[in-house]
Formats: sequence, C-alpha cells, structure tokens
Amino acid sequence: MRRLLLLLTVLVLGLAPLLAQAPDTTFTITLNGTLGPVISGSDPLGGNGATATMTAKINESLTPRSSTATSVTYALPKGAITATLSNGISFTSTTPWTMKITLAAKYDAVVFAGAGPLGTTVSATSLMKVNSWTTAVFTHPLPFTPSPQNLTQPHSTLKYTLAGSTTVLGFTGTISN
Repeated sequence: MRRLLLLLTVLVLGLAPLLAQAPDTTFTITLNGTLGPVISGSDPLGGNGATATMTAKINESLTPRSSTATSVTYALPKGAITATLSNGISFTSTTPWTMKITLAAKYDAVVFAGAGPLGTTVSATSLMKVNSWTTAVFTHPLPFTPSPQNLTQPHSTLKYTLAGSTTVLGFTGTISN
C-alpha cells in the first residue's frame, strides 16, 4: 500500500507542471483595404485599385527570431498568411513568413514578409499609432491596441518583386486584431 501511495505521489508531482501549462493562444491580424496608387515600379500583377484582405494567424507562444533595441522579428509558420485580392489573386503561404514589429518615437510598425503568389516576394508594411504595442511584444507576440486602426498610403504599402522587377503600391484601409 505504501509503494502504491508513493508511486501515485510521484506520478501526480510529475504531471502537475504539464497540467499547469497554459494552452497556446492564437490571435489574428487582419488588413482590409485598397491597393494603390503605384508608388514605384510597373505593377505587372495589376494590383493597383484592387481591394485586398490579408490575415496573419499568430501564436502568442512564439519566441523571437531576432531583436534590436527597437524591433523584434518572429517567424510565422507556413499557412499562417492568407490574402485575397479583388483582381482574382488569392494566396496561402507555403513557406514561413516573418513578422517584424518596430516601436518608434512617432509610430509603431508591423511588416509581414515572405514568398508570395506567382513566384513573388512580398512585404506588407503598416505604420500604426505610437504605443500600439507594449515592450512585452519583445518576449512574445501580442495583439495591439487600439484596434482597428486606419492605415494610409504612402506610409502603409505592399511591395512585391516579380522576375527581378519591384513594385510598391500604397495601401489605404484598416488593420485589426
């Protein structure tokens, strides 16, 4: 009987830390708006004037890939990014993307970047209100406040490179989580 009691005690003490761990929490950042005007390049994919929705599913348990005094970069797994444009282009990431958050004196910024549709590389930059994130974002990704926020070009952009040619489109719309 004592051995059984000792065995059960060891088992409970061994499992307690596993049971106490919080479940992974995921949140979504969504960009909704209109692309354009063409800031630079020739726009071979015809994005100028298209409405666009991009979503990023982010797990709060991610650890930083790299950081500086003012920015942190996270690797988002394949499938975390989806995008749909009114010109018929739709996309789900098939490789990891990065999410870089920068805390600056006049703004906060988030940049999502990775391999896009049709052999492109894509970078979506959103300049947001200062203090949208706290410094806790340097430890793990968190939602921002306030949400939603308005985004305007030329401060918010979509840049893509196709066959060595780079196009930068303005973005006007909202970002929310």
